[in-house]
Amino acid sequence: MSGLRQSIIAGATGRPFRPASAFIDEAVELRGQKLGHVDFRGLAFASRVDFRDTIWTGLAWFDGATFHAGADFSGARFDNDARFDRATFDEEVSFVGCEFRGVADFDGATFEKDARFDRVVCCANVSLDETRFRGKTSFRGAELDGGLWCRGTVFTSLDIADALINGRVFSMDAAGRLLTDPARMFSQLTPRTS
Repeated sequence: MSGLRQSIIAGATGRPFRPASAFIDEAVELRGQKLGHVDFRGLAFASRVDFRDTIWTGLAWFDGATFHAGADFSGARFDNDARFDRATFDEEVSFVGCEFRGVADFDGATFEKDARFDRVVCCANVSLDETRFRGKTSFRGAELDGGLWCRGTVFTSLDIADALINGRVFSMDAAGRLLTDPARMFSQLTPRTS
């Protein structure tokens, strides 16, 4: 087990874990681990990260992080807020089947390749303000119970087939090509006035 992996797991309780270096060149493989507060703000991950089926019991801070290789968060559970604002994903990223019990914040993030959020469940809001999706983006079968914020968001293509969006939806100046029935899409994304 690598020293970084051991340190992250050992920090599952107490103060937020923060790596000593801002550049992580080794692969980070934490599949199925239970993690506490983690502070990865501004870090650069040179190799693929595997956070599949992880349980994040504390805050997960990835603000301004850069993922140079693929990132897989499939099946992860975030018990508190997950902050990915201004993060950059250079390769494909998967959040398939994730459960966000707090806010899922991707404000200002950049996704250079495909981003998959299929079957995501979010109890609080999903915030994508000013986010850039340059590859295909999919929220197929997602359940967003706290609403969806897309102010100034740019999608190359967006697939929200069978997605359920509850709460408030804010999509001012959002742009992109939709891969679903436009009448259905706009009925889901247009805020209700009552």
